Amino acid sequence: MTDSRPRLSADHRRLHLDYHNPAGIPDLAADFDPAEFAGTLRRAGFDSATVFAQDAHGHAYFPSAVGVPHPHLQRDLLGEMTAALHAEGLTAAAYVNTGCSDYADPDWAQCGPDGRPRTLDEGGYFLVCLNSPYLERNVLPLSAEILTRYPVEGLWYDLLFFQDEGCHCPWCRERMARLGLDPTSPADVRAHMRGSTDEFAAKVAGLLAEVGSDAEFTLNGLSLHERPQGLTQAAYVDVEALATGGWGYFYIPTKARYLRTLGRPVMGMTAAFHNTWGDFGTLKSRALLEFEVYTMLAAGAGVGIGDQLPPRGRLEPARYDRIGEVLQPLAQLQPYLQDTTPAAEVAILLPPLGQGQFPSEPWIGATRLLMEAKLQFTTVDRLADWSGYPALVLPDDAYADEETRRKLADYLAAGGAILATGAALEALPADLVRRGEPTPGPAYLQVRGDWAPAVPDLPMVMLAGLAPLVAPGAEPLATLTLPYPPREEHFFFSSPQVAYDQPTDQPVLVRQGGLIALGTPLFAEYARTGYGGYRELLLGALRLLLPTPLVQTNLPLAAEVAVLRQGERAVCVLVPYAPVRSDVLPQIEEWPTLADLSLGLRGTYRRAFLPLTGESLTLTWAGDYTVAALPRWTGPVVAVFE
Repeated sequence: MTDSRPRLSADHRRLHLDYHNPAGIPDLAADFDPAEFAGTLRRAGFDSATVFAQDAHGHAYFPSAVGVPHPHLQRDLLGEMTAALHAEGLTAAAYVNTGCSDYADPDWAQCGPDGRPRTLDEGGYFLVCLNSPYLERNVLPLSAEILTRYPVEGLWYDLLFFQDEGCHCPWCRERMARLGLDPTSPADVRAHMRGSTDEFAAKVAGLLAEVGSDAEFTLNGLSLHERPQGLTQAAYVDVEALATGGWGYFYIPTKARYLRTLGRPVMGMTAAFHNTWGDFGTLKSRALLEFEVYTMLAAGAGVGIGDQLPPRGRLEPARYDRIGEVLQPLAQLQPYLQDTTPAAEVAILLPPLGQGQFPSEPWIGATRLLMEAKLQFTTVDRLADWSGYPALVLPDDAYADEETRRKLADYLAAGGAILATGAALEALPADLVRRGEPTPGPAYLQVRGDWAPAVPDLPMVMLAGLAPLVAPGAEPLATLTLPYPPREEHFFFSSPQVAYDQPTDQPVLVRQGGLIALGTPLFAEYARTGYGGYRELLLGALRLLLPTPLVQTNLPLAAEVAVLRQGERAVCVLVPYAPVRSDVLPQIEEWPTLADLSLGLRGTYRRAFLPLTGESLTLTWAGDYTVAALPRWTGPVVAVFE
């Protein structure tokens, strides 16, 4: 087969169409109309779609000889969908669920550390282990069937993930023992999971070569820890994250900004439901869908939107009208979004075990802070080349091995800047800074000098305690204030905290050349509390390290600004944030109208405009910056500087 078909990895607006049906559902796909189906997708603005070959119940949607066709399916749904998509000029990937099946042997189940079988929380699906015989007996033969029968451009494998504590079934225990891995070690468990995924990816790549297919494939669930394996074979990386479905609003900004550094295109994925997958009878607000889509663009990712085909097989027109409101403008913006490179002046150094099924609190705290600061940033790991980033942030923890210490020392010696907090100080050169004996929390920090004017002028509580710092010749930026010694339980009625008592001259926040070190894990605390004093303290430190950032703007705190480079152009994605007051799900229902705002970029530009409207922006020049006056606007905006 020649390599002439379109490439899924080059697509930008993808539909992910779920279709999970228990065996008892009758009249399956009875109302399906292929031409109507594909035409609806094209009019909504999609350029590709992932359609179903095998679902989470283990049902196939084509006449499979090796799988289990759904008992009430009377047509070759996969074949009809693929042909209809191609007729409309869209590419097609076949969805294959690798991790769930109602028909798998119970002995093939994923098991927790206690040895008990797991089910997927949503829907109670039976979870199959990637290391069990299920792959060889079902997934790979089914994949071969698809590739030899249908001209799909790719395969999309779902549920390859393990829980963060790993699988402890007999096959996994045998594999870990064979590799000399300790099932009680979180690091070894992560290594085992990554290696298992990599073995599966190698088998799929071998299958593609065996059947002579030039189709691509990708694996959902790669985000297990640093350098997720399987990437050398996969064509791109999907980052599934429904903001209101349990993933939250910082999942895409954290994960995509790391995965995009690993050499593969990244696709975001949300869904058009109000809450989460399969939330039938609901429709996501336009504002929330826009927010999630433009957050993907800001992170340098392509856009994926999910739906679930109703059992009788007819798409809901209202849902695709809503999707079209968001996607059609993106099709117009595509010339300004393709072949772009995200700007980055700060890199978060991925903490140990920071990336599991969900990002760790320190990583989220650092991501949130940098977004609020409008700093352009990415996330890198200890194996990456850091030399292109003027500043590194080490949030609360870092690998303290000799190689990482050496790289950090070399980075500082070459003129790089570092902001490090908490246990991350153990990775820094000991001749620059060392942590003393920590004062248990709560302890208090008192800023010295006027370097952080927005920090309240009072001792600031550090609930995790404070470690005095030994840093010869360093400039003390803040010192320790001791609490009252505890005298009796519930000494203060209104709070479990203990009031502060005596100031000291012990430094707890210091500046040593290009290094600023803080003796408490403040990024995790900021992720948990969102306290503005913590934000201003950390932002003040970053401003000392980066006095002339790439962006200067008066946009609101919660708005995001991301700069994408396209040759000499700077493409700026501006994403406001407008929740509805709520104790449960922070839904975005409508956008505020913003006015009297400006956006400054470091550098000299002669023209700025809004590509969707063609409106030119008035420019002024101030020092190192070109400043564009923004018009009154509502919702996300893309502005181009040339």
